[in-house]
Amino acid sequence: VESVAEILNLKAVDKGLEMLCYVDPALPNWLVGDATRLRQILVNLAGNAIKFTSKGEVFIEVKRVRRRQGRAEPGTVSLRISVKDTGIGIAKEHLARIFDKFTQADSSTTRKFGGTGLGLSISRSLVELMGGKMGVRSKPGRGSTFYFTLDLPVAPDRQPRRRTHLASLRGRSVLVVDDNATNRKILERTLASWKLRVHLVENGVQALRVLAAQRTPFDLILLDEQMPEMSGLEVAERVRQDRKHNGSQIVVLSSLGRVDAETLERLKIAQWLTKPVKQAKLLETLLAVLASGERKDQKPGSNRNKAEPTSRLDGVRILLVEDNLDNQKLAVRILEQAGCKVVVAADGAQACEAAHRGRFDLILMDVQMPVMDGFTATQRIREQEKRDGRTRVPIVALTAHALQGYRDLCLQHGMDDYLTKPLRKRALLQAVEEWVSHNGEDVQP
Repeated sequence: VESVAEILNLKAVDKGLEMLCYVDPALPNWLVGDATRLRQILVNLAGNAIKFTSKGEVFIEVKRVRRRQGRAEPGTVSLRISVKDTGIGIAKEHLARIFDKFTQADSSTTRKFGGTGLGLSISRSLVELMGGKMGVRSKPGRGSTFYFTLDLPVAPDRQPRRRTHLASLRGRSVLVVDDNATNRKILERTLASWKLRVHLVENGVQALRVLAAQRTPFDLILLDEQMPEMSGLEVAERVRQDRKHNGSQIVVLSSLGRVDAETLERLKIAQWLTKPVKQAKLLETLLAVLASGERKDQKPGSNRNKAEPTSRLDGVRILLVEDNLDNQKLAVRILEQAGCKVVVAADGAQACEAAHRGRFDLILMDVQMPVMDGFTATQRIREQEKRDGRTRVPIVALTAHALQGYRDLCLQHGMDDYLTKPLRKRALLQAVEEWVSHNGEDVQP
């Protein structure tokens, strides 16, 4: 669901729309279903929403619902997945046949927006084949909500949430500054589910007013970058001028590109995240960012929430190959806190050049990258090592795939192991410790 929002975000941004996504954190981590067909349905519904919306937002939401008729089978969850927009809407007389093949609301819609009208018919058929139902609510000029229900079996949790990590967030205070009401609600629900104390404001002026009245600093300030009157960076500038809140961590959320590193450093912005932000990425960011500062109720010198540097990793040289700037920054923060020295390459070609020029104890290699992918880069590096007679450096793949047999695929391309994204601090540091412990030996997978 989140990956669909991420993929379609570029189209939404091009039209000046906000792309929003919320999956109830209380839902089970793993369900049994057809992920490919679910993605196909969501791409169609959200793609249509963007097409027929000229201003406002597109919002994908997934939540648990009670069945109206009968009970769900034991071990299953009833989901309601909806795509809501603020677009042109559909007249009541056209709603009854909106799912018919080759049908749009009227001929002028086809001329203006294009399309054959097959997508909704196919999407409804796919939902029905999976045992669900699809419907729509709409008002002309007020937008539309397409929704469908599915009953899916709960699967064993392959990657259980680490409750011990979540406990470190309990009671931490967060000021959320965002002019979009839907996004504020999403962040409030998500952060509250992790037991943080959340305060919401809708613009920079309100944020500064709340900060001025606040006796104790917020642990975290979560800033939207694109806001009217005062941008997120302008708010950050004012916060850093206030001694009382100068120690608060700042994370910026943005639908647009990043700012220069000098500005990030000057304003002490801990993270810059691209919207829509995946829950797992937001959680990992909060764990990393809030772990770097003491709780306000800690005694001086207490470091229970700081990442404790591992002496075995002090001075370890790591080449991080990752094209995603958010993933780069999070990994670098975790590794440097543990005492590692990190060099970053943004694609496989840069990785080959860096590996040729420098000496590293470990290479962390993203698989899917522009210019040159991780598999090709790994093969080139292995060829370089043989040609130059250099020691074989362990290479650990970084990938979103957790499929059975994917590790074997990584090994076939010359890698030694793999880690799944989103990166988790403990798993990342354990992998680094494991592979650098060979201490220069000719490592074999």
